[in-house]
Amino acid sequence: MSSYTEHVTRVVTEDREHPGLGTVAVLTFAPPEGEERRPATLGPRSIDAVTGAIAAALDRAEAGEIRAIALTGTGRTFLAGADLSMFADPTAAENVRAMTRAAHDLQVRVRTSPVPILAHLNGVALGGGLEVALMADVRTAAPGVRGIGLPETSLGILPGWGGTTLLQSVVGAETAVRMILEDPARDRQLTAEKAQEAGLVDEIAADLDEALEQFAALVAAHVDVDETDTDVVDPAVVGETAPAEAAGAWGGRAPALPAADSPEAEEPLDALDAPHSPAETRRAWARGSRRRAPPPSAAP
Repeated sequence: MSSYTEHVTRVVTEDREHPGLGTVAVLTFAPPEGEERRPATLGPRSIDAVTGAIAAALDRAEAGEIRAIALTGTGRTFLAGADLSMFADPTAAENVRAMTRAAHDLQVRVRTSPVPILAHLNGVALGGGLEVALMADVRTAAPGVRGIGLPETSLGILPGWGGTTLLQSVVGAETAVRMILEDPARDRQLTAEKAQEAGLVDEIAADLDEALEQFAALVAAHVDVDETDTDVVDPAVVGETAPAEAAGAWGGRAPALPAADSPEAEEPLDALDAPHSPAETRRAWARGSRRRAPPPSAAP
């Protein structure tokens, strides 16, 4: 019998009219009602709620009902990642494979979205929470936000919901390797400002209203992009042979993964071959080995 009790994350959806964007579906991640002091996390039912709400917004986008999607959180948390208490219960941990598949399937579908997607990091975005944000086309963050990163390898798990695949296309291979292997070993996370310096965050925005203004400006800068030039190949996120992205996908979306055998595809391998703080990496491996977990080097 499972002893795990999930505090299920809610997703509150509302439409906003924006003069530069049109109708925007705003999805707000929130803890259970009456538990506002808890961070919103991702357990089995929570990831169903999050992926289901985003999928429903994508349905509406494909039907022409909305012109953009915005993701944000409540309080000081965007999404705090996987509910770690789940891993202490072997029965609950059995759900991880299905959760991973749900996240991967959503990533693939997001690549065909006909409308642009914003993630406004109002607060902490760790692990799976940051991986949800990585699915967006634009990321903004509130000034002073702390706790942006992928700490999985220091916990004996891997950032397998998009961190090992999507991150390098946003910040480059060298920074991605550092964030996945070195930062967790040092218990280091990014602030909003450092995330912007790294290219993880596009703009700093005080609140969602300001984020939408900046989002609209960035979207407008891409309106002349020829959609036939977006040769996105993305089910490779889950290790499969990928079909070309649907012709109706938003034209300003950059490829998430480089073409096979391209110079860009070699960059992650070169970054992995570079020296990476051996003492810190050994320390992270030691922590993971005590949990019978894979070493950080398994993350790629």
